[in-house]
Parts: sequence; C-alpha cells; structure tokens
Amino acid sequence: MRRNCRGYTAAAVLFCALLGVANASDQKTAPTTTTDPTLDQLLSEIRARNTALSRKERELEERERNVRALEIEAERRVQELETLRIAVETRIAEWKRHEDEQVPRLAKVYGEMPPERAASLLEQLAPDLATRVLSNMKSKDSAAVLTAMSRPHALFLSHRMARPLTQPRVQSEEESEVGR
Repeated sequence: MRRNCRGYTAAAVLFCALLGVANASDQKTAPTTTTDPTLDQLLSEIRARNTALSRKERELEERERNVRALEIEAERRVQELETLRIAVETRIAEWKRHEDEQVPRLAKVYGEMPPERAASLLEQLAPDLATRVLSNMKSKDSAAVLTAMSRPHALFLSHRMARPLTQPRVQSEEESEVGR
C-alpha cells in the first residue's frame, strides 16, 4: 500500500509541475527547474514544444493575413475585369449598331454604281462586309455586281450569302485569296 501511495505522490508532483509549466507559459515566464532530472527533461521538452507551437501559430496567422490580402486583390481584379468586360461589350454593341445603320447606306451607294466598279470595290472589302452589302442590295443590282466579279469572288460571296453562318468548302489557292 505504501508503494501505491508513493506512485500517487509522484504522479501528483508531476501533475503539479506540469500545471506550473502551463501556468508559466501563459504568463510568459520560465518555470523553475526541479531536482528530478526526468521531470526537468519533460519540462524542457514541453517548453520546446510550446515554443514551436507558438512559432507555428505566428506563421499561420501571417499566412492567413497573406491569404486575406490575396483574396482582396483577386476580388479587386475580378471587379476590374468585369468592368472592362462590360465596357467592351458596350463598345461592340455600339459598333454593330453603327454598322447595321451603315450597311444599308453602303448597299444603296454600291447599287447606284456601275456593276463593274461596284464589283471591283466589293472584291477588296472584308468578306463579311461584302456579303452584308450584297445582301442589302436589290436583287437586280446584286446580280449585276456578282456577274461583274471574278468567278471565285462571286462563288465565295454567293455561298456566304446563302449560308452566312457556315464556312465555305475548302478553296483553291485562287479562291483563298478572295476569302482574306
């Protein structure tokens, strides 16, 4: 029974010593050493772990601050890109609206030209614009202009007029010059 009491006494002393270490670390003061070398070693290990945990906690807090700063910067950039996207979409809509207003006027101008002159100019326009201009011309005028064009241009633009959303078949070198 005496041995059992000594074991409980040693456990109580160790518990009190550990409690003292915990209280001392909370107060940021180093606990005093004991006369027991095993207990001193345990206390030393606890202090080392406590120091390591404190360091890791500071590092984690720093990382959290960095992550928050990066999140704020990313959100700012997302907002900036969204503003830019809206501005670009607005500008594109303005261009399309302006083009939609101008194409019928161009069609009227090209329709009033001699077919050979209109064909020569339309062959130099971008295919999309040339297709839209021809599509907006009176049938009689567009037929005369297509007749005055080179065969590859006339075929290419006719195909684009018939199927504006599809790409024409693979073209010969001469035809590919037309599609540029």
